[in-house]
Amino acid sequence: MPRVGRTKVVKPRNRTGEAIAERWYEPPRLKVPVDPRRDHIAGPVNASLTLLEYGDFQCPFCAAAVPEIKKAQRELDSQMRFVFRHFPMTSVHRFAAKAAEMAEAAGAQGKFWEMHDLLFAKQDMLGDDAYILDYAEALGNKYALVVFDECHHLPSEFTRVIAEYSLAPYRLGLTATLERSDGKHTDLQVLIGPEVYRTSAAALSWRSSAVIGVASTYVSIPMGNRRSWS
Repeated sequence: MPRVGRTKVVKPRNRTGEAIAERWYEPPRLKVPVDPRRDHIAGPVNASLTLLEYGDFQCPFCAAAVPEIKKAQRELDSQMRFVFRHFPMTSVHRFAAKAAEMAEAAGAQGKFWEMHDLLFAKQDMLGDDAYILDYAEALGNKYALVVFDECHHLPSEFTRVIAEYSLAPYRLGLTATLERSDGKHTDLQVLIGPEVYRTSAAALSWRSSAVIGVASTYVSIPMGNRRSWS
């Protein structure tokens, strides 16, 4: 869309050939202007045309638009800037928010657009552990810090490859249940590093910011429904 100014529309004519009053096209204005400090921008920051997408990495229509957007980028070249903003529709796409987080994590390492293309290209594999493993090696040298949540799952044969392929010198593992019945939690010493801090639920209980209690609410159930509820 044009960023500034107005564009005159050619005078249309009615069915009898008479000219109708001329019209002017007013380009839409963003309520939240594009900001290079916040937005992901591909192309010249000051390009005369802006194509802005509110996208969802799990949306099939967003994925279908990718080749058309790239075609426009090739044809318009320096005249256009493409801006991508996250709009994960979590009510229908359960992996959309996590995919957006992955893109932002890559963006922090200067690899947003590479991850953008990868997520759309492998959209059908979002949420699949195999997807992570397939690209763990390719992404393994991109990050200085890797955080493993629920790290007690990491020593399994299927997921340990993620840590083994990563070259990140700084690693952090978090878990509420470290010990495994098969004893493989000891492998975390090699995959992540030594344990540096441990605490208990009891030690954290006093830190709650709100008073926690149990309240009972009684409701009346019609006689005909009491048996089924029981």
